[in-house]
Amino acid sequence: MRKNTITFLLLSLSSITIAQTFNLANNGCPMVHCDQQMSDNSTNIPPAANIGLVWQQYTNANLCTWCATNDSIVACSFMNTNNPTIDNLVVFDFNGNIKFTDNNILNNTAGLSGHLIGEDGSVIVADTSNVVRFNADGTIQWQTSTNGAGGSQPMSLNLTANGQIIIASRGGPVAAYDKESGVQTSVIYPTGNLTTGYYETLNTPAVRGNRVYLLCQKEGLNPTNKGALISIDVTPTSMTEVWEFPFRSESGASPTVINDTIFFDGDGLNPGGPQIPKVFAVKDNGTAPSLIWTYDIPTGQRLISSVNLDPRGGIWFYPRPNYGKLVRLNQTNGFFIEEINYNSLINAANNVGINTSTTIFFDGGVPYMSFGVTPAPPLSLGEAYFVVLNLSTNTIHWKYKLSSNAINFANAGSAPLLTIRKNGNTRLVAGTTNFGVMCFGDTLLTTGFTEHHLAIETKLYPNPGNGIVKVQFAHQINGIFWVNDLLGKIVATGNIKNQNEINIDLSSLEKCIYLFNVTTESGAKTIHKMIIH
Repeated sequence: MRKNTITFLLLSLSSITIAQTFNLANNGCPMVHCDQQMSDNSTNIPPAANIGLVWQQYTNANLCTWCATNDSIVACSFMNTNNPTIDNLVVFDFNGNIKFTDNNILNNTAGLSGHLIGEDGSVIVADTSNVVRFNADGTIQWQTSTNGAGGSQPMSLNLTANGQIIIASRGGPVAAYDKESGVQTSVIYPTGNLTTGYYETLNTPAVRGNRVYLLCQKEGLNPTNKGALISIDVTPTSMTEVWEFPFRSESGASPTVINDTIFFDGDGLNPGGPQIPKVFAVKDNGTAPSLIWTYDIPTGQRLISSVNLDPRGGIWFYPRPNYGKLVRLNQTNGFFIEEINYNSLINAANNVGINTSTTIFFDGGVPYMSFGVTPAPPLSLGEAYFVVLNLSTNTIHWKYKLSSNAINFANAGSAPLLTIRKNGNTRLVAGTTNFGVMCFGDTLLTTGFTEHHLAIETKLYPNPGNGIVKVQFAHQINGIFWVNDLLGKIVATGNIKNQNEINIDLSSLEKCIYLFNVTTESGAKTIHKMIIH
């Protein structure tokens, strides 16, 4: 394989304020697809009763394509093609108040690039000209030109364990930036086994530790539909290709990595071969990949969003444009488990198709899935909804009609409904194409709650870390804790006896994502996503 690694220091960097450590938030969905592995999993549970529109903001903007949350705030990016004077990044609090905006620093390509939210409310976002880190008060921590990456359209941001912000681009290279200083540390044009040219990507890369997974297609003319899943190792000063898995391009979704397996879609098994869209499961063996299984996507359909991990086991995906069903497969062998005919459940006046990412909410009890739907082709106008499904009963948890005259593919943003919380009250926020940012919740609830509704205020650190974990509670509690992996397997348990702090050694566990759970004698609960790398 031809190696292609470039390492350098940034030549143009704006003035830097006093450094503050950026830690990707553990709660909510602080980036595209919720975490670095792109699992689309959240540990919060959506509201259940008296659902209505609580607030709506930025209705004069258009194309709100991405939102991300850290439970306290929601940051949304826009592609304001109709009005260039409107900000392209806006951060809201629980009640819809605007905390800060980008003040027109970003151009409208920021709407195509999902951002990162820190625990402290800081935000890192990119467009074709700059990568910018905003502090929680909206001031700029650093601002770096992306000209060294060719000024190409950035895909959504991801973050490695060693603190490198990874930005892949359409028509250009993959670039890495130090999260603390903003310095561009390396750039690579992936080549795999190509003899000429390089690979570009149309998708967000997945990250496991310090390894990045890219779904690529050959740039420029590509008559044989050359595509590849490429792995890249990242250090604080360089990026190096490790292995390539070729397939027929293109891929409509981003890759999802679960433990050592990468799940993705492609138009066929072999470049230049017949177009038979498939879901792939490929194992990372360290220095080489191996194909585990493939699953044929129904004829005439394809994926437009990543597969979604079910915490009970298996993966979900939805074929577009007009299949009308969610499909669940066994992640180990690719065997079919079940389908949910969401078109029938929603019972709209017209056929609908999912037009967003899907997010699964799971706190150890009932799993729920959120998404948005618009009219399915060949219809051009019809009803559009935001929907939350109960995946235990395969029924509608609730739905909200967004429009009776929605344009196909146009009235729901790319991101699904995401949670935001205050004093135990959970709401769901979503960006839309034509209706701004919308927040849904229990319209009968106020922000005042009695003690038994409140989760346990908990701090868990370092996270991500090596497995040696300190957990602090706001006050002394009695109860139990347990740790389970994303398949539900319990890997550690223990008692908490009148303590406000515990130390746990999980360093022997496999490096991946886990859920840390606590239940007190009074019935209060909390759950945190924990990453061991």
